[in-house]
Amino acid sequence: MPAPARTPDSAAPPALSARAVTKRYGTLVANDAIDLDVRPGEILALLGENGAGKSTLVKILSGLVRPDSGEVLVGGRPLPDGDPQAARAAGIGVVHQHFMLVPDMTATENVALAEGANGRYDAASIRARLVEIGERHGMPVRPDVPVETLPVGERQRIEILKCLLRDARVLLFDEPSAVLSPAEWDRLAEVLAALAASGLAIVLITHKLGEIAAVADRCTVIRGGRVVDTVEVGSTPPEELARMMVGRDVVLRTERPLVAPGPVVLDVSGLALRAYRGDRDLGPVDLQVRGGEVLGIAGVEGNGQSELADLISGVRSPTSGSVTVTARTGRGPGRTGTIAEDRHADGLALPLSVTDNLMMRAIGERVFSRLGVLRPARIRRHCADLVARFDVRTTGLDTPVASLSGGNQQKIVLAREMHGEPDLLVAAQPTRGLDVGAIEFVHSQINAHKAAGGATVLVSAELDEIFALSDRIAVMSSGRVVAVLDAADATRDRIGELMAAGREGATS
Repeated sequence: MPAPARTPDSAAPPALSARAVTKRYGTLVANDAIDLDVRPGEILALLGENGAGKSTLVKILSGLVRPDSGEVLVGGRPLPDGDPQAARAAGIGVVHQHFMLVPDMTATENVALAEGANGRYDAASIRARLVEIGERHGMPVRPDVPVETLPVGERQRIEILKCLLRDARVLLFDEPSAVLSPAEWDRLAEVLAALAASGLAIVLITHKLGEIAAVADRCTVIRGGRVVDTVEVGSTPPEELARMMVGRDVVLRTERPLVAPGPVVLDVSGLALRAYRGDRDLGPVDLQVRGGEVLGIAGVEGNGQSELADLISGVRSPTSGSVTVTARTGRGPGRTGTIAEDRHADGLALPLSVTDNLMMRAIGERVFSRLGVLRPARIRRHCADLVARFDVRTTGLDTPVASLSGGNQQKIVLAREMHGEPDLLVAAQPTRGLDVGAIEFVHSQINAHKAAGGATVLVSAELDEIFALSDRIAVMSSGRVVAVLDAADATRDRIGELMAAGREGATS
């Protein structure tokens, strides 16, 4: 969605600057002499791969981390190092990817907590200010409802309003769309443009080229902790931005391989789950997926896609119905690999090592243990091979997975789940939070699984991803599969209509 016409004053002094900011963690140089400027009324995109140093820079700019050298300036004045209260007082606000809200508190109570009321606050005054600023900036919120019951987009608006209530003049958005649906991102894009038009300086930290094209004026690209260049977005093709970010040419559009369908691998019959979200029921769902086929599941978040993926992969038990997975040869039971929607909560044990996470499913295989005794040499050789094959960037097999970038964490999930060539792959939001290089890799693995005769169920909030990979697309609305379309016959408008209306009967 194009941003409203804005004309940031390129001659105006920067609202926020970084000068030769450097930060090391042992031998790792997270930020290497980074220079950055953002002016009032401007949206500056900060683009980089997972692990490029974006998050470290955000923490330095917001006072959460003290740089080893260099300085941060607000309105031309140096900001004290490692002092978040000074950063907030200087007008810097941060909207984090993972919201800093107390779930069972209301929006009003969360704002009061953020403002530090020392146990006493004027609820009516804070509520009135929250409502007034929300309406002024086109970000209405419900002030008296526990935030855990609110949709993700409204929770994000509360985070933004928390900053505006503290008179923020610079807003740092750290991967703001990672938790949003496409429609919620479109709404946020309008909000960002309006905030910039009102004179705020905005830094948008992202790895999504489409978001940059939609709202940003300039883009600073960092790779390996260093600034590659700062360019005007309107005159820089997406392919060039991707090349600067990754350091090589990147395929931005995935070509779907054409594979002759094999035997039925997944057979879902009468699958139902009662009250999966309060009073909403899932199903009954009837679906089949053949070997060499990708079935995409599209729908607005909360309409049963996540629960359907859990039922198919065996994470949840259905109220009724059945899921049958057959080997891709058509004979005997099949094996399922699962890419969990939330890799942090369900896909990985973050404090454990790369080896531990890679071996979770394979540890009982005879090649890795004998009579209950592990065979460490074989385990390490196996893990080293997976790390090499899946291009996992890690300092070693004993490195805690929590210290890796999101893209490398997802590669570990892929390596573990693809080991042994599963007959069915259930991929739920497989590229959420990943940069274009990591997305390209994940897509290539899904396509390779398909080309080898495996079946795939792909659940994604990214319609571009659904269209790029799917042979057929099932649309879900209110817990039901309302239509299954051949990819050749599907359009964005048609899928959008089905998501919203949900009136067609399910087909398979």
